[in-house]
Amino acid sequence: MVKMLAFGLLGLVAAVAAAVGIARHTLPASACTVTEPQIDLLTMNMTYDKAKSLLGCDGVLLSKESYGDTLVIEAYAWRGDAWPYGRFRAEFFNKTLQATSKLWLHLAIGKSKH
Repeated sequence: MVKMLAFGLLGLVAAVAAAVGIARHTLPASACTVTEPQIDLLTMNMTYDKAKSLLGCDGVLLSKESYGDTLVIEAYAWRGDAWPYGRFRAEFFNKTLQATSKLWLHLAIGKSKH
């Protein structure tokens, strides 16, 4: 019974490790990592250049859609400083911030003091 439980736990740990590994490979290869306090400084309608300045680097361009001469929508992504997974995405309409998305997963492994 104990062996079965140990193998089950080992399998669960392996599955979680594989999922985290796959998720990390989907992160953008940006020149820097961004923090939650940096992201909190951003405001809607801010220019891309101002956002880039606050975040510390250019984002990775994920997509660009042009609708004639009137509208250009660009989606950028940055790697977050969370371990094992952090990702920040921002959408700019005509170079002004209109939408954001933040995925943050913090895992901490430590020793209990009890």
